[in-house]
Amino acid sequence: MEKLLAFWQRNKMFIISVFGFLLLMNWCGRIMMPPTSPKPVETVSPSVESADVDDGLPRLKSYEELMTERSRRPESDPASFFLFVMMLTALLLMGYYAYKKGWLSTLFPQWVRFNIRLYYERKSGRLLLKLDVFNNTAESKTFMRPYLLFKKWGSGRSFVIKNDLFPLTLTPGTGHSMVIDVEQFWEKVPDLKGFNRVGASIDTSFGKSYRTWAYPRWFVVGKI
Repeated sequence: MEKLLAFWQRNKMFIISVFGFLLLMNWCGRIMMPPTSPKPVETVSPSVESADVDDGLPRLKSYEELMTERSRRPESDPASFFLFVMMLTALLLMGYYAYKKGWLSTLFPQWVRFNIRLYYERKSGRLLLKLDVFNNTAESKTFMRPYLLFKKWGSGRSFVIKNDLFPLTLTPGTGHSMVIDVEQFWEKVPDLKGFNRVGASIDTSFGKSYRTWAYPRWFVVGKI
């Protein structure tokens, strides 16, 4: 009994969300079911026999035919959009709760996310690089100092980024970001002229390396 109470205290929000979602689905199913319509009353209208004459003119439809076509048209339900929003909100809340509890890391493949983003600083117009590393594995990982890569056709140059935080140990589910001024390398190193593709790499303490694509400088259009 104590284990059940402890499980309820840890996961009561998730359990309530699941039951609420199931009730919402049941309610949506009841609302979206087509209503039972009474059996239509057959009306008999006097018919006038006439000879079949094909004069090429369009035939006028009777009142009964117009009403039958109108009843066959699908009617839009004004509550359908509201129901969709409610269901989407419930799914997002459940996903957020599962993410905070760390359950998604056990359902999806575990990996280390390492990427960069190049953009221009709006005030100064200088090219900056934002580096992100995220540990989405089940164990802690120690990362060494990252490298900034400059490439030109088949040749390349690499520079270690000196930062007091590295070596950096990231526990499962944590990450780190840093911003680097790329313009200073072209200003201080004349030999980098023509090396207009920029990338990055980082190594772990166990020797595993992660590397990004080298993006061309002309490809950068964003400003922040």
